[in-house]
Amino acid sequence: MKYKRVLKWIFLLFWMILIFSFSSQNGSTSSSVSNFFVSFFENHCFLAVDLVFLIRKGAHFFEYFILGVLVLFLIREYVLQEWRALLYSFCCCLFYAISDEIHQLFVVGRSGRVMDVIIDGCGALLGILIFSFLLLLKKKSRKN
Repeated sequence: MKYKRVLKWIFLLFWMILIFSFSSQNGSTSSSVSNFFVSFFENHCFLAVDLVFLIRKGAHFFEYFILGVLVLFLIREYVLQEWRALLYSFCCCLFYAISDEIHQLFVVGRSGRVMDVIIDGCGALLGILIFSFLLLLKKKSRKN
């Protein structure tokens, strides 16, 4: 069972490094990735919305959705009370989101935004809640 805990740490650290590497991209590199997706969608469908905004904020949300799941998955190894595991997981993700935005203040062409922390927090919270709901369903199905 110890190897499962190590794997959970590895997956979590890998994801955190991935988020950090995305945040380390300078402004023009980060924009070029968003522009690639925008050009793809503009060529394949018609959408009357700001695609750059949706793609960039959707990426924030998705990154932290996954982070929330991974953090909860690991913290449940150490914390027995479910509500505490949920709270600790959310706090860890929120702290990482804040530190990530502070990190971006030092990257050329990037900035730290409170709105991004809110989006990150919402993504993490939804990931945590959905994952905990699925675990609850799994536990109930085992009882039956």
